Amino acid sequence: MCVSSHRWNQFEAEFGQDNSRKLYIEVFTKNDIELFVRETLERDPGYQGMMEDEGNPIDLLQEIVNASQGVFLWVFLVVRSLLSGITEGDQLVHVLKKPNSLPKDVEEYFKHVLENDIDLKVTRSTFLTCFS
Repeated sequence: MCVSSHRWNQFEAEFGQDNSRKLYIEVFTKNDIELFVRETLERDPGYQGMMEDEGNPIDLLQEIVNASQGVFLWVFLVVRSLLSGITEGDQLVHVLKKPNSLPKDVEEYFKHVLENDIDLKVTRSTFLTCFS
């Protein structure tokens, strides 16, 4: 048995033709991710205010869920980054673009943050929270 949090070409090439030999984790985690994102965003006063003034929360929620590919750590990091941006005064148009502008791979996400010096304070605290 091979298990991965992403669809890897090697696995798809070897096992992808036979649906009885594969499971896609994102199918099983989608509802949990959606619930986490919705509840986390709805508890944030900055997000609530932005949605009352400008936005459609369904769009942002679905953007995050669809972009996540079933990876909870990525979702956690992106939601924290979005909330930090909202607190810092990001406009809705930037908030809506963020989930698709960030690397989907967690390692690439951290590399992107470190190379671009963005969300560094949030990411450091998140890293310490996740791995301590």
